[in-house]
Amino acid sequence: DERTVEKAVAAASALPAVEICDETGELAERVPPPQDPAVAANIATLRDRLATARIEVYAGHAKDVMPELRALATESDGIAYAPLAAEAHLVLGLAAIGAAEHEAAVPALERAYREGLAGRHDPVAADAAIKLANLLGDVQGKVPEGRRWLADAEALVRRTGSAHELVAWHHNVT
Repeated sequence: DERTVEKAVAAASALPAVEICDETGELAERVPPPQDPAVAANIATLRDRLATARIEVYAGHAKDVMPELRALATESDGIAYAPLAAEAHLVLGLAAIGAAEHEAAVPALERAYREGLAGRHDPVAADAAIKLANLLGDVQGKVPEGRRWLADAEALVRRTGSAHELVAWHHNVT
């Protein structure tokens, strides 16, 4: 549809850099996935659904995909695998921002940040902190809160080192 075409460049720009595929050290540091094959399969299914929902968010359909993302966040929480929960809450927060539901975005992004830290999923935690810094500090005018989140984001961006898209986002917010 027309809205999807209008958002195509932004959606393509939001994809992670190809270079991140070579950065295996960061992946090795994350909490390992559950060994139970059924749980691992459920995680894979949820990640596939999450990827589809993320595409819809970047294509400008954030409001339409909010119910699916709320369900995904709840299902991810039920698995108790922090990296997946972090990813689900991050996309939920992004969708809430895209749907202009800022009050729903804040707790989703805060949860993404905490789960990202718990699951040693630093890029997601950093992304959530950057989004919170922008939403709170710039959009909502809560500058002291935004600066606190920006400081956390800066520390995580420094720790991730080579996450180029996070560094770019960080510089965009500062």
